[in-house]
Amino acid sequence: MKQLIAIIFSSLRMPQQIFGLSKVPFKFFRRLSRLIILWLTVTSILVILKPLNQLFDDVKASSSNLPDFHIVDGKLELAQDQKPVYFQSQSFQLVVDDTVTVSGPQDQPTIPTDIASRLSTKSMASVFLFKDRAFGQIAGRMMQITDLYKANFNKQVASQTLNSIDNYRWIFYLSLVIMAWIISWLLYWFVVLLISYLAHFTTLRSKSFKLFSQTMRLVIQVTFVPFLIYGLLQIILPLGFIFFIFLALYTVAFIYYAQQRFMMSLFSAFNSQAFKEGMQDLQEDANKLSPEEMNERFMSLIQEARQERHDQAEDEEEDKAGEPNPQDHTSQNDQQSQDSADQNQDND
Repeated sequence: MKQLIAIIFSSLRMPQQIFGLSKVPFKFFRRLSRLIILWLTVTSILVILKPLNQLFDDVKASSSNLPDFHIVDGKLELAQDQKPVYFQSQSFQLVVDDTVTVSGPQDQPTIPTDIASRLSTKSMASVFLFKDRAFGQIAGRMMQITDLYKANFNKQVASQTLNSIDNYRWIFYLSLVIMAWIISWLLYWFVVLLISYLAHFTTLRSKSFKLFSQTMRLVIQVTFVPFLIYGLLQIILPLGFIFFIFLALYTVAFIYYAQQRFMMSLFSAFNSQAFKEGMQDLQEDANKLSPEEMNERFMSLIQEARQERHDQAEDEEEDKAGEPNPQDHTSQNDQQSQDSADQNQDND
């Protein structure tokens, strides 16, 4: 696994190296994808953990601000010496007001304008206890809490309920880990498959990459480093879908550039008999070799083929240099004829 990661980082300097791993068994790339999914899960948890802890603290703090109230004939009534409470914090909002009557459906209640203007729209979660109905709100979605006013509901019960939420904090943490892993898994493979289809039908049109799994190998390699950067950056600032648009363009462009460099390296090796025989042996031994060994043997075949072509070119140049030049022979014959004519004139 370390060897595969080392090759991926070295391909940033020599992009054509990514094609040297196209024959590596897919199990190595599954391990690579699990590593990225784990990294995305951890960074997602770190992003959510701080506001989640703040929410638990604010819910617990709100219990001390509850007024004394009770339920009479299914309606909320505050004690005579109590005033409505509008508790608002960074992440939680608690409203207890027996002067507000709400109409409308359960998921979209109609709150009076003067009261709605006093409510916070930035809180992660809210609880509203109005005259005849109670509501809960999470991430902007309102939901009615049914049958709450039919039970023996008062200040003590409400305080115990708010304080007991902190006792189940570990359940929320466990749910957070599970949800973060599921979302990271779905996000990663959705992006990889989408970019793979895009690259497969736009950039990689050669017969050497007719298998979709080979394209996925390339995409998993190329997106490895950007996903590491994405996980790190989302701790600092939210990137959103803009990053994934950039990732798709970057991956396709990188594969295209690497393909051009790779084809230039292979151009001289395609007609080499030794290269063809070596590739057949490499495919037969693919399941027995590690990714590093596969890459080393593949790159060595290219180097040997290029060296063989270079040696052949040098031999051809030496042969040409050793052959007599016809023009030189003509010049020598002309010189010999001129010398003979001069000698005959002297004899005369």
